[in-house]
Amino acid sequence: MGRPRTELNFQNATLEEVRREQDFTPTKNGFRRLQALLWFYEGKTYQEIAALSHFSERQILRCMQALKTRGLDGLNTGRSSGRPRALSQDEMKEKIMPLVDEPSKANQSHWTAVKLHGWIKEKLQIELGYSTTARYLHEQDYKLKVPRPWPLNHDEEARQAFCEKLQSWQKDESIDLSLSLKA
Repeated sequence: MGRPRTELNFQNATLEEVRREQDFTPTKNGFRRLQALLWFYEGKTYQEIAALSHFSERQILRCMQALKTRGLDGLNTGRSSGRPRALSQDEMKEKIMPLVDEPSKANQSHWTAVKLHGWIKEKLQIELGYSTTARYLHEQDYKLKVPRPWPLNHDEEARQAFCEKLQSWQKDESIDLSLSLKA
């Protein structure tokens, strides 16, 4: 029949946290443990997870118990690679993210990652690397925005003529400007 399911406190590790952790796991074993945990979230049985992950049921149970007692850190195999974070995710959400969402609170008109990094180091006196700042922003679902390049050799007269032609087409009700894609 199999082992009884261990009840997990899903506050220890949300599904999003597990997926993010899986992206940054430096070892294959750590990745496999997190993948097994994802399958556990999906409701798979110990037998199914063992078959998919090539772990024994006992190993799966030990992973789940480690998660239950120590959170995601319990799944880490060995020492952590690198030093601990200068700001926890909670501190980042409380101290920095309100300022990112409303730059005027920090007397800024807008933010770039470089500008935010400098501001954190100067105003908050927190030793934080630029790549760490960028990773924190990425973890909060902020994306890099790159402006579309303007062609150097564009013909301004031809562009203006096209704009005028387009405006006349838009006014003409007999012309359908909607795009139709045929397979």
